[in-house]
Amino acid sequence: KQWYQRRVRVSRQNTLDNFTLLPSPSENIKIHMSNGNLIKTVRVERSQTAWDLCLSLVLKNDLPIDGNWTLVEQLVNNSCERTLEDHETVIKIYKSWGSNSENKLNLVNNRKKWQFLETPEMFFSGSVLDRVRGRTRDEIEEVLTEEYFSEKAPPVEGYLHFKDQKHNWSRKYFILRSSGLYYSTKGKSRAPQDLACFTTLQDVNIFFCVNAKIDHRAPSEHALSFKPSSGNVTLKDMKCIAADTEDDIMRWYHALRVVKFGDKIPENRASVLLEVTQEIERVHEQKKQAREAAIKK
Repeated sequence: KQWYQRRVRVSRQNTLDNFTLLPSPSENIKIHMSNGNLIKTVRVERSQTAWDLCLSLVLKNDLPIDGNWTLVEQLVNNSCERTLEDHETVIKIYKSWGSNSENKLNLVNNRKKWQFLETPEMFFSGSVLDRVRGRTRDEIEEVLTEEYFSEKAPPVEGYLHFKDQKHNWSRKYFILRSSGLYYSTKGKSRAPQDLACFTTLQDVNIFFCVNAKIDHRAPSEHALSFKPSSGNVTLKDMKCIAADTEDDIMRWYHALRVVKFGDKIPENRASVLLEVTQEIERVHEQKKQAREAAIKK
């Protein structure tokens, strides 16, 4: 039994109901498949989520049925990419690109998709790690609920490099709050008057920088960029942060996701795994019926 199961509330329809209706009920969208350079043009309905489309493509193309499939949004001219959350609507993303866009949607099987939920201790800070060491799974769940899936932000802070308004990279002490990402103007001070807001997370999407050191002139390849959900921004003007190690940037990435999406993350996993189980059972039943029919002949 996973630590988050008791807290899951599958609410995909409520999420869809909150989206603004789009003028077109469906769109033809090109999807770059996982097996090489194959591109599929698929008709995507207004209400289809990223996971809905993943599952449809998996079933239609006889791909392995599992919950690791994702859609990756690639912003070519901005040298960045991100994995769509399973509940995000595909057309909403597609429409945000504008006309004649070179951006891409890639179908990817990512075995680390649920790593944060399945092995959350990998992303704990020192104080939280001390609290969960030697605990039972239920006790760890209580810590996670308090520290990660509550109204307050995960306890993540530390030094990061960031691109300032003059497009130069600097190093500051960053602190994550439920209202956004902040850095201290006075060393490691957490006093409210010493914190400057780097970015809010409402109406902002979080991307991994591609070729960070070359295209974004970052001090390392372990970098994230922040782009408004609507409207265009040039690569040069994108807000970016960079860490010294991959583990560090992944810790920040998942913490930012928790602040932005909250309980939707474990809810998505529960919903996806339920659908995967149902589809596997359906396929097995079809094969069983086919074998029985062949025997009778």
